[in-house]
Amino acid sequence: GGPRGEREIDESNLYVGFIPSSMRDPDLHSLFETYGTVQDAKVITDRNTGLSRGFGFVKMADKEAAQAAIERLNGMPMEDRHISVRVAGARGPPPGAMGRGMGRGMGRGMGRGMGRGMGMGMGMGR
Repeated sequence: GGPRGEREIDESNLYVGFIPSSMRDPDLHSLFETYGTVQDAKVITDRNTGLSRGFGFVKMADKEAAQAAIERLNGMPMEDRHISVRVAGARGPPPGAMGRGMGRGMGRGMGRGMGRGMGMGMGMGR
């Protein structure tokens, strides 16, 4: 299928960023299989040099396994960096990146603030 709406994002397909340049497909696979069945693990390499471009994709068997991997591995120190793990194609930080409660609270606060601002603007217009 083609890109439909944002709701069509496959939550079991993960983007993995800031991975060490020494990491290959099998390394990525074994890193993630701790959290569930890995269907596919691919480190993206430069076509000309064959060197790692520092990111890859991992397809988990289900979104629960993917969520577990995000919660454990996102921000994990590896060699000289911290790897980033999120649902591929999702915008912004994944739920759980900042602790679930905080993310929800911030969303609510922002929504309220915007509502108030809009109300005031309308009142002044009159």
